[in-house]
Amino acid sequence: EYQATIFSEMIRQGYFVQEDPRQLAIQFYGPISVMMTIYDGTEDETVRAGLLEQVRTHVTHFGQRYSAGKKTK
Repeated sequence: EYQATIFSEMIRQGYFVQEDPRQLAIQFYGPISVMMTIYDGTEDETVRAGLLEQVRTHVTHFGQRYSAGKKTK
């Protein structure tokens, strides 16, 4: 609910497109949660580095998909 509130405010301010804030929260945090679980479950530094890169890619793609075009400072 907390994350949905954050997305709701970002939608209101024009940073994200009009979408269901709860769904945005799930779509954003769900994959990150899974990747964090995998990261915490391994000591393999190659796997960990790959997961960190996947998180970066996920955040970038999410922003590209749902951005309303308003630039941040």
